[in-house]
Amino acid sequence: MQDRLHQPGRRQAYPYLDDVIAAALGAGALGAALSGAGGSVLAVVDRKAVSVGRAMAEAARQHKIEARILRVRAAARGAG
Repeated sequence: MQDRLHQPGRRQAYPYLDDVIAAALGAGALGAALSGAGGSVLAVVDRKAVSVGRAMAEAARQHKIEARILRVRAAARGAG
């Protein structure tokens, strides 16, 4: 996903960011990025969601960040 607008400026505030994104990609995510203004990191997967979530959580723990994994599905339709 390689966000070049807001992610680089927030790396200092979220030192775990690069490691969590790398863990997601290494575990099979299609992409990963800082979610919105930050704090949360999201990954897009077509399979291996459990493995990706676990890898991301472990990377966060290495930075002494307690992770919470939320698995959601993309909406098939936009707002009517």
